[in-house]
Amino acid sequence: MSTRSPARLASPAKVVLHAILLLLGWALLTYGWWLVAARPWDSYGLRILIVGSLIVFPLLNGFWILHNVTRYRGRNQRHQVRHVESRYERDWVGRSIAADWNLLANAREVRIDIDGGVKRYRHGADGDESIWTDSAAEHSARVAPTAMTQPKTASGAGR
Repeated sequence: MSTRSPARLASPAKVVLHAILLLLGWALLTYGWWLVAARPWDSYGLRILIVGSLIVFPLLNGFWILHNVTRYRGRNQRHQVRHVESRYERDWVGRSIAADWNLLANAREVRIDIDGGVKRYRHGADGDESIWTDSAAEHSARVAPTAMTQPKTASGAGR
């Protein structure tokens, strides 16, 4: 289980600076709208737009802040991954699966054998020796050379 500390909040100086910048922004917006509204034309529609924006924008802003605060408060409710039962009974080809998942969870090596319609997962230490402990020479001696591994001659064909 993780012992994460909660996220640090901004310092008091940053909070004050942000509040001043926020108020300055709103003051500039209000001043700009005031200049537009003071023009000598028929501005009934414009006045409705200004009043509407003075109501709608702060409401949207408030709802957005409320949404973010709610998300912030609920950020640490999950302390671990949800347990989901996974039933791996068939692979994508349709073969049935035979495995002791509890034993394999701590295995350093897992062998997968396919026997007809059954795919068996087993601990790598079971049965014959591990293919990973062979030296390169021992492994090469057991593997039959193929056309892909044969050296090329001057003509480009294999020996």
